[in-house]
Amino acid sequence: MKKRGSSVGDYYFVWKGERIFTGARDKQEAQQFQAVWVAQKLKQRDRQNVTFTNATFTDLLRLVRADYERKGRRTVDSLDSRLKLLEAELGAIRALDFGPAHIDYFIEAREEVGLRPASINRYLETIRRALNLGQRRRWVVEPSYVEMLPVNNERNEDLSPAEYRELSSILREPVKLMFVIAYHIGWRAAPIKSLEWPQVDIEGGVIHAPENQPGKKVGDAPIYLDLRRELLQARFRRDQANPNCPWVCHRNGKPVSTYRAEWERARALIGRPDLHFHDLRGVAETNMVEWGLPEARARAIIGHRDSKMLERYKRTSDRRTREAGEILERFHEGLAEAAKKPKPSN
Repeated sequence: MKKRGSSVGDYYFVWKGERIFTGARDKQEAQQFQAVWVAQKLKQRDRQNVTFTNATFTDLLRLVRADYERKGRRTVDSLDSRLKLLEAELGAIRALDFGPAHIDYFIEAREEVGLRPASINRYLETIRRALNLGQRRRWVVEPSYVEMLPVNNERNEDLSPAEYRELSSILREPVKLMFVIAYHIGWRAAPIKSLEWPQVDIEGGVIHAPENQPGKKVGDAPIYLDLRRELLQARFRRDQANPNCPWVCHRNGKPVSTYRAEWERARALIGRPDLHFHDLRGVAETNMVEWGLPEARARAIIGHRDSKMLERYKRTSDRRTREAGEILERFHEGLAEAAKKPKPSN
């Protein structure tokens, strides 16, 4: 530790040939500054000195997290849940040793617990990103190629009116309100969670779409039937307990971060573990078209770009038509059987 000047100068120390001034005129204070400064430098050096010989898959996952933060991605919360599982399953594996066998193991483990291919692919996308970032740092030597699982994008989920009423009675707020909105207007979970009261004109019967929508967009939607009733009740509860809360769907005045646990609980109670919240988009669009709304208007509300999206849900509508035919067939068969029976004599 040296002092600049003879009497009033501040102390400095030398680090790799460079003078580092502490800004302190007291020697003890300068020494404390030096200890903290050097410790931080050593910590940074240790992080930078991770090489492909000792890097683990956990180190690769940290690169993915840092990449998301640097780019300002909006899905950091969902990424964290994936990173947590990936680290638990694969984190201890050396990056240099990571290969197709580990990916196959992970896929088989997820399939055993009933995860669908589309959901598994989200994890595989994270693995692929981790390996690509690792290659840039030479932590992974071999070229990495992660093959996605084939996914059938054609939605064929349905929700009967009875199941809708049952779910409405089981779900707790705010997920119940999210469910009713999604069932009637087919919006995705993201715009529903960010929906604010200035967008909702209950008296005018319109929910206005957000002006600045990142990514996939939705359109203005009508307010009708029990959607109007649920929104009126939600507004009353807000006025009583959280008058300054701007969000339509909230938990104690704070925006909804996740709804999955409540959704999974309710769908299991009605015996529909196959039903996903996103499937409500197809249910809403099918209902709109069957009720006579023009397809173009239905697509505009829900946010589908063209008629190809509607084709994903066509089989649901076809199934309903076949079911109606079966009901009518049984009805007419009953009439025919009744006509064959001899009439009682007077």
